[in-house]
Amino acid sequence: MTARRAGLWTLVAGPAAWALHFLACYVTAAIWCAKAAPAAPLDGARTAILAYTAVALLVIFAFGWRGWRWHRMGDEAPPHDEPTTGDRTRFVGYATMLLCGLSFVAVVYVALPAVVIGTCRGPPRCRDASHWPPGSSSSAWPGWARCPRSPTTLSGPTC
Repeated sequence: MTARRAGLWTLVAGPAAWALHFLACYVTAAIWCAKAAPAAPLDGARTAILAYTAVALLVIFAFGWRGWRWHRMGDEAPPHDEPTTGDRTRFVGYATMLLCGLSFVAVVYVALPAVVIGTCRGPPRCRDASHWPPGSSSSAWPGWARCPRSPTTLSGPTC
């Protein structure tokens, strides 16, 4: 593989690692919650997601480090806009480093719900009747059921 092609593959490695991490996390959580009870804890899925996150962050850091080394190669100052092999390598290294930084942050944000959310339980599937348009019925809100007001607070729905 030529150096130019290796540089282009390195350029997209960070975003590709983020995309694979995103897919693995959401597929794992979806399968875990589909097979578990509605309020089941995410312990097993959380462990898998944190393992995926560690691997993705290591891969992104390694490619970002390679980009940093390519960017710092030689002693020429930016901008690297000359049509030479050295400037092209430094430019691709800089772009790789920036994309890996962005991908690093994206991976952290994708993994954050697994740390914060404790169960598979989603939001309640109900709507307080006081928020419905006048004259509407439950058939006007498919998938939503009427919820009675809380007898203690009278402030909102209890489902």
